[in-house]
Amino acid sequence: MSHPDQWRGALVLLLIVLAFPLLFTLAAGAAPAGKVVIAQGVDPSTLDMMNQSEQPASNVGAQMFDMLVARDQSLALVPELARAPEAGGAHDLGDQAPQGREISQR
Repeated sequence: MSHPDQWRGALVLLLIVLAFPLLFTLAAGAAPAGKVVIAQGVDPSTLDMMNQSEQPASNVGAQMFDMLVARDQSLALVPELARAPEAGGAHDLGDQAPQGREISQR
């Protein structure tokens, strides 16, 4: 094999190696507009959040449902859907019942 042929073969190999990741990058950016794509290694076995015990289902559930409370940067509980972030705290909503409903204590 002559010297120019070796360089040509090495150049072709280098171009293939450099183009390969570019193809995956372009394919990854092909999500439809307005859609959220969650890429993970396996599909969740269930979307029933009360009967799951695996990380893939937890990842999908975290995107589908809001939580009552969340953690902030300092890991303190902060309300998300709940009005009071205290776990086991008072459940007093005062006079703020949703419209058309009333609050009763049992």
